[in-house]
Amino acid sequence: MSVVILAIVFTSLVIGSWVIIRFKSNTFRSVTLGWKLLWLSGLMFVPGGMIWIMKWQPLSGPYMVGEKYPFGNYVNAWEVSMGFAFVAFGVLFAEASILVCKSKNRLSWVGLLISWVLLMFPHALIGVTFVLDDPSLASLGISANAIPFAVIWFLIVFSGFVLSGREVIP
Repeated sequence: MSVVILAIVFTSLVIGSWVIIRFKSNTFRSVTLGWKLLWLSGLMFVPGGMIWIMKWQPLSGPYMVGEKYPFGNYVNAWEVSMGFAFVAFGVLFAEASILVCKSKNRLSWVGLLISWVLLMFPHALIGVTFVLDDPSLASLGISANAIPFAVIWFLIVFSGFVLSGREVIP
């Protein structure tokens, strides 16, 4: 379990340091609200990724494809890998939103939108089908607690894209 804690602490320190440096920079101060919302929405991938990374259950070898991995069984390996991918995407999306703000490049803005939609599409589809299948949300179990967070996150992303889009699309 110590390797999991070490990974979480190290990742948190690195990303936390980057956020502080970026937040205090002159570049960030001149960024308008829409772009700051996109920056924030990118950073919101990080805690979600950290939750997935905490599914890490270290196992020693021998390893076997489809059964046993250094992160745990195949489900744990998938979850941990997804967690690191979410953390990386969040940092890249946040930084790209600042860079696109400075360039005001319409194609880059569209690239941000496409990347967000492609990453979230499977999750949105799964969520919608769960709700349609069971409107009481009982089938979601403890995951139902994340719905208010997801709605707030979506509102931040939507507002960020609308406000920033007004700057790049005439």
